[in-house]
Amino acid sequence: MAHQANGNPVKISGKKQFYEQTERKTESQQNGLAQAADCESVILGVGELLDAARRASVRVVNTLMTATYWEIGRRIVEHEQAGENRAGYGEELIEGLAP
Repeated sequence: MAHQANGNPVKISGKKQFYEQTERKTESQQNGLAQAADCESVILGVGELLDAARRASVRVVNTLMTATYWEIGRRIVEHEQAGENRAGYGEELIEGLAP
């Protein structure tokens, strides 16, 4: 609604009132579109954040699994070698294969 200089409302009738109401609806729709765009950007940002967290998690898990398997292998070698430079099971295999 239009206002006089003193702040009192001015009654508008006919086409002018229709156009003013239409203008208000357009502003309201634009505000709604802006809010929808803001909401969409928040949702996209959250999605990007989750994707980055997933990628970082995969890298960390891969690093931990590699270190774990390396340690498992080290312990097996240590057990098999029993303080020697080489494990003895290879000698038995060669003796069994030799004519």
